[in-house]
Amino acid sequence: MLSEKAKGKQRAVDPPADSSAGQSTQNEQDWSEELVVRFTEGAPDLTITIRRKDLVRDVKKHVRGLVDLNPSFYLRGLRLGMLALNSSNVDCV
Repeated sequence: MLSEKAKGKQRAVDPPADSSAGQSTQNEQDWSEELVVRFTEGAPDLTITIRRKDLVRDVKKHVRGLVDLNPSFYLRGLRLGMLALNSSNVDCV
């Protein structure tokens, strides 16, 4: 028998066990979003589409392929003021 405290921590409703769970994982795999890239050197903003499986490194290579940048310029991925690692997934950024 569960204590009153343990009873309060149970789920109010059990999750459905039908096939919709399979669809949510498929939707997560198909996830894509638009990303606006802003440059400090006066180049116009660039909008690209990213996917969940993309790495920050891949996005940087894609941006360099679309815009003629000086090779010495650094591209930094920032989110909420924090630097994104090249090896992190885009959905974590």
